[in-house]
Amino acid sequence: MHIDAVLDFVVEYPLAWQKEIRIAYGSREGEVRWTQPDHPATLLRVISMLKNHSELNVDQEIEQMQQDYDGLEIEGKEQVTLPAGEAWHISGHTGHLALEAYLLSSTDRRYMITLTSAPEDVESHEEVMERVTSSFRFMQ
Repeated sequence: MHIDAVLDFVVEYPLAWQKEIRIAYGSREGEVRWTQPDHPATLLRVISMLKNHSELNVDQEIEQMQQDYDGLEIEGKEQVTLPAGEAWHISGHTGHLALEAYLLSSTDRRYMITLTSAPEDVESHEEVMERVTSSFRFMQ
Protein backbone atom coordinates (compact mmCIF):
# COMPACT_ATOMS: atom_id res chain seq x y z
CA MET A 1 0.00 0.00 0.00
CA HIS A 2 1.28 3.47 -0.86
CA ILE A 3 0.11 6.25 1.49
CA ASP A 4 0.95 9.73 0.24
CA ALA A 5 0.23 12.63 2.61
CA VAL A 6 1.68 15.22 0.21
CA LEU A 7 -0.37 14.17 -2.83
CA ASP A 8 -3.38 13.18 -0.68
CA PHE A 9 -4.09 9.62 -1.78
CA VAL A 10 -3.78 5.98 -0.78
CA VAL A 11 -3.44 3.12 -3.26
CA GLU A 12 -2.40 -0.52 -3.47
CA TYR A 13 0.25 -1.36 -6.05
CA PRO A 14 2.26 -4.41 -7.15
CA LEU A 15 5.09 -4.76 -4.61
CA ALA A 16 7.58 -6.14 -7.14
CA TRP A 17 7.27 -3.01 -9.30
CA GLN A 18 9.85 -0.23 -8.87
CA LYS A 19 8.45 2.96 -7.34
CA GLU A 20 9.52 6.55 -8.03
CA ILE A 21 8.01 9.69 -6.50
CA ARG A 22 8.13 13.00 -8.38
CA ILE A 23 6.95 16.10 -6.53
CA ALA A 24 7.00 19.52 -8.19
CA TYR A 25 9.46 21.61 -6.19
CA GLY A 26 7.71 23.95 -3.76
CA SER A 27 4.25 22.56 -4.45
CA ARG A 28 1.90 19.78 -3.40
CA GLU A 29 1.54 18.45 -6.93
CA GLY A 30 3.29 15.56 -8.56
CA GLU A 31 3.08 11.88 -9.29
CA VAL A 32 4.03 8.44 -8.14
CA ARG A 33 5.09 6.02 -10.85
CA TRP A 34 5.76 2.32 -10.88
CA THR A 35 7.55 0.30 -13.56
CA GLN A 36 7.34 -3.43 -14.00
CA PRO A 37 10.84 -4.97 -13.72
CA ASP A 38 10.26 -7.54 -16.49
CA HIS A 39 8.62 -5.01 -18.84
CA PRO A 40 10.28 -1.58 -18.45
CA ALA A 41 7.89 -0.10 -21.05
CA THR A 42 4.99 -0.76 -18.65
CA LEU A 43 4.34 2.31 -16.52
CA LEU A 44 1.68 2.84 -13.86
CA ARG A 45 1.22 6.47 -12.73
CA VAL A 46 -0.94 8.29 -10.20
CA ILE A 47 -0.81 12.03 -10.89
CA SER A 48 -2.17 14.50 -8.34
CA MET A 49 -2.87 18.13 -9.28
CA LEU A 50 -4.43 20.90 -7.24
CA LYS A 51 -7.67 22.23 -8.66
CA ASN A 52 -7.46 25.81 -9.82
CA HIS A 53 -11.08 26.50 -8.90
CA SER A 54 -12.20 24.62 -12.01
CA GLU A 55 -13.93 21.30 -12.34
CA LEU A 56 -12.52 18.33 -14.17
CA ASN A 57 -12.96 18.85 -17.91
CA VAL A 58 -12.49 15.48 -19.57
CA ASP A 59 -12.11 16.88 -23.08
CA GLN A 60 -9.28 19.19 -21.99
CA GLU A 61 -7.61 16.29 -20.18
CA ILE A 62 -7.86 14.16 -23.34
CA GLU A 63 -6.30 16.97 -25.39
CA GLN A 64 -3.43 17.10 -22.90
CA MET A 65 -2.99 13.31 -23.12
CA GLN A 66 -2.85 13.57 -26.91
CA GLN A 67 -0.07 16.14 -26.58
CA ASP A 68 1.79 13.97 -24.06
CA TYR A 69 1.46 10.77 -26.13
CA ASP A 70 2.23 11.56 -29.76
CA GLY A 71 -0.28 9.94 -32.09
CA LEU A 72 -2.69 8.89 -29.34
CA GLU A 73 -6.01 7.71 -30.74
CA ILE A 74 -8.84 7.52 -28.23
CA GLU A 75 -10.76 4.24 -28.41
CA GLY A 76 -13.15 4.75 -25.52
CA LYS A 77 -14.44 7.39 -23.12
CA GLU A 78 -17.05 6.54 -20.50
CA GLN A 79 -18.13 7.58 -17.03
CA VAL A 80 -17.68 4.89 -14.39
CA THR A 81 -18.10 4.62 -10.65
CA LEU A 82 -15.03 3.67 -8.64
CA PRO A 83 -14.96 3.17 -4.87
CA ALA A 84 -13.41 6.68 -4.65
CA GLY A 85 -16.28 8.19 -6.67
CA GLU A 86 -17.31 9.11 -10.20
CA ALA A 87 -14.53 8.93 -12.80
CA TRP A 88 -13.90 9.03 -16.51
CA HIS A 89 -12.34 5.92 -18.04
CA ILE A 90 -10.30 6.67 -21.16
CA SER A 91 -8.59 4.09 -23.35
CA GLY A 92 -6.48 4.56 -26.44
CA HIS A 93 -3.33 3.63 -28.29
CA THR A 94 -0.45 4.94 -30.32
CA GLY A 95 1.47 2.87 -32.84
CA HIS A 96 3.51 1.20 -30.11
CA LEU A 97 1.71 1.92 -26.83
CA ALA A 98 -1.64 1.12 -25.20
CA LEU A 99 -3.06 3.57 -22.64
CA GLU A 100 -5.72 3.17 -20.00
CA ALA A 101 -6.57 6.15 -17.78
CA TYR A 102 -9.01 7.09 -15.05
CA LEU A 103 -9.71 10.75 -14.31
CA LEU A 104 -11.34 11.70 -11.03
CA SER A 105 -11.45 14.57 -8.59
CA SER A 106 -11.85 15.30 -4.90
CA THR A 107 -12.80 18.57 -3.27
CA ASP A 108 -9.50 20.29 -4.06
CA ARG A 109 -7.57 17.92 -6.37
CA ARG A 110 -7.70 16.26 -9.77
CA TYR A 111 -6.20 12.80 -10.16
CA MET A 112 -5.17 10.77 -13.17
CA ILE A 113 -4.40 7.07 -12.85
CA THR A 114 -2.73 5.75 -16.02
CA LEU A 115 -1.25 2.49 -17.19
CA THR A 116 0.76 2.41 -20.40
CA SER A 117 2.20 -0.75 -21.89
CA ALA A 118 3.00 -2.50 -25.12
CA PRO A 119 -0.27 -3.41 -26.89
CA GLU A 120 0.42 -7.13 -26.53
CA ASP A 121 0.71 -6.76 -22.72
CA VAL A 122 -2.65 -5.03 -22.10
CA GLU A 123 -4.58 -8.13 -21.07
CA SER A 124 -1.87 -9.24 -18.64
CA HIS A 125 -2.21 -5.93 -16.77
CA GLU A 126 -6.01 -5.81 -16.42
CA GLU A 127 -5.87 -7.31 -12.92
CA VAL A 128 -3.26 -4.75 -11.82
CA MET A 129 -5.36 -1.81 -13.03
CA GLU A 130 -8.47 -3.27 -11.40
CA ARG A 131 -6.67 -3.59 -8.06
CA VAL A 132 -5.22 -0.09 -8.29
CA THR A 133 -8.48 1.64 -9.21
CA SER A 134 -10.53 -0.30 -6.64
CA SER A 135 -8.05 0.49 -3.83
CA PHE A 136 -7.52 4.18 -4.69
CA ARG A 137 -8.80 6.56 -1.99
CA PHE A 138 -8.55 10.29 -1.27
CA MET A 139 -6.93 11.10 2.07
CA GLN A 140 -9.22 14.07 2.71
